[in-house]
Amino acid sequence: MSRALAAPGRPVSGLERIWLAAEAVAPPFVNQCVLTLPGPLNVTETELRASVARAADVHPGVRVSPVGRLRGQRWTLDGPPPRVVRVEATWDARSERDAPFLRTPLTPGRGPVCEVVLINGVTAQYLVIRSHHAALDGMGTRLFIEDVLRCLDGATPVGAEAGPTFDVDLARGRTPGPRPEPPADAVAPTGPATRGVSGGTWRRVTLPTPPSPVLPRVLCALEAVSGPGPLRIGLPVDLRRYAPTLRASANLTGIAHFDLPRPAPDLAALAGRIAALASGPEAPGHILAADALRHTPLWLMRFAGRVAGQTLQRRGRYPISLSVSNLGRMDLRVGGVALPVFWIPPVSPGLPLFVSLTGHAGGLEVAVGAPAALADAGRLDRLCGDLAARLAGVDENAVPGPEISAS
Repeated sequence: MSRALAAPGRPVSGLERIWLAAEAVAPPFVNQCVLTLPGPLNVTETELRASVARAADVHPGVRVSPVGRLRGQRWTLDGPPPRVVRVEATWDARSERDAPFLRTPLTPGRGPVCEVVLINGVTAQYLVIRSHHAALDGMGTRLFIEDVLRCLDGATPVGAEAGPTFDVDLARGRTPGPRPEPPADAVAPTGPATRGVSGGTWRRVTLPTPPSPVLPRVLCALEAVSGPGPLRIGLPVDLRRYAPTLRASANLTGIAHFDLPRPAPDLAALAGRIAALASGPEAPGHILAADALRHTPLWLMRFAGRVAGQTLQRRGRYPISLSVSNLGRMDLRVGGVALPVFWIPPVSPGLPLFVSLTGHAGGLEVAVGAPAALADAGRLDRLCGDLAARLAGVDENAVPGPEISAS
């Protein structure tokens, strides 16, 4: 007998099915936002558990569960609430080293889709808010984070819906139709893949906030430090721009692709190109193309994802060279104290580089993730160091991650 569907929920979109399949290809495929809690705050586990529970009450998206199959698959609102975990660690928040808690799976349908980790470090406390990418996108996770912090301050959480709105609702009428995936003819910024190396790795660099426009400036720096060959950029675009009053935790993010000229154009031209992409039909077209995958079994999507990643690395050509997610400036506070914040980029074998950008009162955080096969032998460290030097102007202003093996 089939399980009754809770209302309102929402359909599992084609793009969300891709993220469900990605869990089997590159686990755990999750959003991970890291907040540094300065010493005077000293958040207790009891306070955190109470605040997470209060915020979850008005964020049903953090307790969804998928039921059904294919196009009939839906998110219901009766899944387990966010898990709260406390750990002791020597983690420096600059890479995945000494952070096994970042590898804990979040498995929709069998466990929670959201987890909050309180880390008592040597010199600071950290909060890591983790959400499965199939259940929430970055903005949906951000809305939940903001409410957790409101609750820690004793304020009333605002909340966000988990449905019925889903990405196709916002994409329809915004594009002539589905946009095909680009051809696999772009290169990896760090060069060819090393055979027999699996897994993923990431580094974090903290910089003084560069002059505006930040995203074009970062793209120009990435072009300059990448190896030779054609570069194609994937830019996540939040479709909530089409519904400004909507507060929703669903995956409402499409991707716009464009080929980055070499050498890169001037900042004004690049800023204009980015603005046109964000407001144009590319990202909605990406959503409509993914909608066709609602007819495809997840087991087949998982199999195809594994084969595709291996094939792309072997050939050394990819549909996208790098994806750059600009989370913007996040003014997050507890007790009036500003919190440094960054997002750990999810890593996939078919995407050579994923860069997340986050601004806060202390500067700009650049986190760069890559498959280990494209990051070994110090390649990712060198790229991050070169990128930091170009963006900061002088090397000593950057705080790159430590040199570690990416095997």
